[in-house]
Amino acid sequence: MKSKIYIAFFLLIPVNTVLFAEKGNIDFDGKIQVSGQVKTLSEQFPDNQDISPVFKTTSGMSKKVFKIAENGQEVEVLPEEVDGKGYYTFKPNEPFYDKVRCDADGGTWNFCIDYKFYPSYGGHQHTENIPPYSDWDNNPAPSPRCFYDLPVNTDIPVYYKAPAFATKAEHTISGWGDCGGQLYDTVDIKIGGLMSLPPAYQDSLHAGVTYYDLIGDTSFHPINHFGRRSTVTSLKQIAWNYYFEFSAAPLFPALSINDMSLIRGGLFDLKADWSPEPNGHHEHRYGNQVDVRRIIWVSSTAYVAMPDMQWKKLVEIACNFGVEVKPERKDGTLIDLLPVENWLKSTAPHFHLRFPIQEGVTENPPDVAPDLTECARFL
Repeated sequence: MKSKIYIAFFLLIPVNTVLFAEKGNIDFDGKIQVSGQVKTLSEQFPDNQDISPVFKTTSGMSKKVFKIAENGQEVEVLPEEVDGKGYYTFKPNEPFYDKVRCDADGGTWNFCIDYKFYPSYGGHQHTENIPPYSDWDNNPAPSPRCFYDLPVNTDIPVYYKAPAFATKAEHTISGWGDCGGQLYDTVDIKIGGLMSLPPAYQDSLHAGVTYYDLIGDTSFHPINHFGRRSTVTSLKQIAWNYYFEFSAAPLFPALSINDMSLIRGGLFDLKADWSPEPNGHHEHRYGNQVDVRRIIWVSSTAYVAMPDMQWKKLVEIACNFGVEVKPERKDGTLIDLLPVENWLKSTAPHFHLRFPIQEGVTENPPDVAPDLTECARFL
């Protein structure tokens, strides 16, 4: 593959003083030496020049978007046209890159790329310290990113790695010199194909019976019950079979469904800090894991736990659907079911259910398939 140029090695510099190798030589694809010099935003644009996106016309500017397929080949990603902008979709943590160019008779040109994330699109109602894109070496690549004294008729690569969380991103490329104008893109970072688990009373197949409860929504993540269609279908069947057995029980007559995945998947950061650590979800990214309540606190020091007969039946029902069950501590640590002495008297708040994952689909980080080796003890 052609040699990459990681244009974000100015990282950790404040946004308004982006640096690019001052008067250094940059080898784009091993073909041509390009001199680059960086200025502050006030130096980049004269006082009488507005850097806001006020026009969409371009003179000689163009851009194509690429990614690397699983076979290692470069693949162009063709945009859709939405509201006059190019529209692209990538998965969380997926690398991609632009090839930006100026077609002109001669001279040089310059451009800056600005972008902004909108993580509420991905179910995150928190906006403090939103991480930027990274480059392909996992170094932060904040906005804006500016390049100067570039040759015309040459592809200039700009590398991105999508964030771990789902978000919408708006990109603006502003060029000046022998090419000028602005290009606009919308990039959706998401896991596609997820659907909502609705309240049980909306299920017409069971005559409006509340055979499971939805819990766990927070102000940071108010919509927390999304999964793949197969996960939602199996979960409803597991919940109904459990309810059929225990609807008259004084405790835990129905399953209480806690966190699944967010509306567009990706990192589910419990602490609203853009990280699975500490006490966060390492899984729950692709619609294949579900948490089910195990204990109820009745005071600050006292709780009741799902009775033995009921949790054992839950495991049996889940195993029949190819679903693994593990107790999960408050810090996110998963515990093997056997031996039960390791967790039965603990305050592990819920059971973590792993549903079958999609075969032949590469995820980053990899999804975790259910391990059913302990099922034999419960069937």
